[in-house]
Amino acid sequence: MLIKNIIREFKTWKIVRKTVKLNADKFYSIGFDIDWLGRLYTIVNIPDELTNMPVKTRKDFAIQNMAIDNYIKESLSDVTGLLTELHLSDLIMYPSKYERFENTDSILIILSPERHFTKFWKMLLYIFGLIGIIIAIIFTLMKFVF
Repeated sequence: MLIKNIIREFKTWKIVRKTVKLNADKFYSIGFDIDWLGRLYTIVNIPDELTNMPVKTRKDFAIQNMAIDNYIKESLSDVTGLLTELHLSDLIMYPSKYERFENTDSILIILSPERHFTKFWKMLLYIFGLIGIIIAIIFTLMKFVF
């Protein structure tokens, strides 16, 4: 089951990377860059009207965050249409949290396939576990042979 999920995530990543690389000029034209892994990224600058809203209560803070979230979603409408056109909209996940640069009103948006089983540390643990199992089998077989 685990191996099946890992293979599925690698296939999804391979499809997304290939499609994004083939259509790189379309993504560049709407302001997105592509890294060597096939992830799409851009920087969205939040206007001063939204960042300078008066915030006195929690409700005001929530309203400001909703306004910023709506602005980001509106600025991503071009890439959403392109991803739908390329049949990648079900494979690429939008971030649940936005990464804001320090002391600026710029937000980094990274679009990539969702990963649960192929994260670096999990893959490293899988490999060490597999090596441990193989070593245990070899030592067990050596006991019986010698």
